[in-house]
Amino acid sequence: MWKLGLARLADGSPEIFCWSRPAGFSGTTASIQLRTERDEEKKQTIYEAKIPFETIGLTPEIAAAGIRFNLIVNDNVGDRREGFLALAPGLGIADEDAFYPIVNLE
Repeated sequence: MWKLGLARLADGSPEIFCWSRPAGFSGTTASIQLRTERDEEKKQTIYEAKIPFETIGLTPEIAAAGIRFNLIVNDNVGDRREGFLALAPGLGIADEDAFYPIVNLE
């Protein structure tokens, strides 16, 4: 299972990292594009990521049939997490991918 991380560093630069990947993949993040933007007045941070299907071994057929997907947004201050918001159970407190919902992409 792919486990990718996207971050906006203190200097405003984006960072992409890979915690785990299926066998047979290099785990490179070079083909993933990430843009971040911060509006301090609105207290809003925007992430825009483009992950090519080929990078993570998806085909249109696999995507249409469904993949397990989850998302967590962490509120980090330095080296500690102040809180988080997860799309579904399985992230945040424990790492249980069996709880990730199945998402169909068309």
